Amino acid sequence: METKFALRVTNVKELPSYDDQNFLVSTEHGEYVLKISNENESISFLEFLVSLLDFLQQTDLPLPKNVATMQNEKVTHFQKVGVAAPYYVRLMTYLPGTLFENVPSHSMQLLFNLGCFLGRLDKVLSTFPFDPKSNRPINWDLHNCIDIIECHKVFISSPSQLSLIDHFVKQYRKYVQPSMASLRRQFIHNDANGANLLVDDLAQSIVGIIDFGDVIYSELVNEIAIAIADCLLDKPRGILLHCAAEVIAGFNSEFELTYDEISLVFPLICIRLCVCLTSSAYMRSSSCRNDYVVGGDESMWNVLEIVKDVKPEEAFQFFLENIRKPE
Repeated sequence: METKFALRVTNVKELPSYDDQNFLVSTEHGEYVLKISNENESISFLEFLVSLLDFLQQTDLPLPKNVATMQNEKVTHFQKVGVAAPYYVRLMTYLPGTLFENVPSHSMQLLFNLGCFLGRLDKVLSTFPFDPKSNRPINWDLHNCIDIIECHKVFISSPSQLSLIDHFVKQYRKYVQPSMASLRRQFIHNDANGANLLVDDLAQSIVGIIDFGDVIYSELVNEIAIAIADCLLDKPRGILLHCAAEVIAGFNSEFELTYDEISLVFPLICIRLCVCLTSSAYMRSSSCRNDYVVGGDESMWNVLEIVKDVKPEEAFQFFLENIRKPE
């Protein structure tokens, strides 16, 4: 840190992570997040991430900022003895706040404000031009959800759980696939879950979003479905659709959705949970188990059990009746 960034370190704490290694680094000049990418991450994709985050600094949204080395590099590297490929390193500013997943109770106002935040973010991202450097296979792209589920569901042994997955795959094929070609596509954060969202002390507003490592050029509506799928975990049966409607309403107030997009939110929420559950089953069965991925299975199965009898048409009508229209 001192050699590359001229920062004297006073403390280092490892942070939870999926693909990379992340560290909270305390220095005499403040706190930062050091990100060490895995050996399979390409320099071209990391350069794309740097350009994307630099582009987003035009907004007033609280987002991490790239920190350059003394040589003005925003992606640097080090070589580990015995390893041919270099490890790429980035330093980001640290955003304070409480993780969304650590907030004991999510009010409807917080869910609405979450939607607002994502709507503002995606409205800006919609103006970021497509960059071929962003192209890479990723298991968390809902555009490819059926392939991912079919590949990983073999690791689920319960017949009842497999039946539930198959139910939502059929629902996706019926309602979403015929509309795919007409949906808006753009860059999205693609991972607005409780471990990446920061909340204020009053638990009413979103004060930041972190970890853009899964950013992808995909259908815009996937952003909302991913966020809502996480929001529904551990919520009472009677308010699940209300919670979803609040996030949709907030998003819609900042970045207006089409009727087609709103009609597909429900089946996309369900298929996101299926992707998470089948991927978790795969991770549990493999030598590359990662607790960052495999947590929360019981809650996800519970949500799917609760909503399995909800028809997408009914959910769509409920959302239309309950979202607040932009003024």
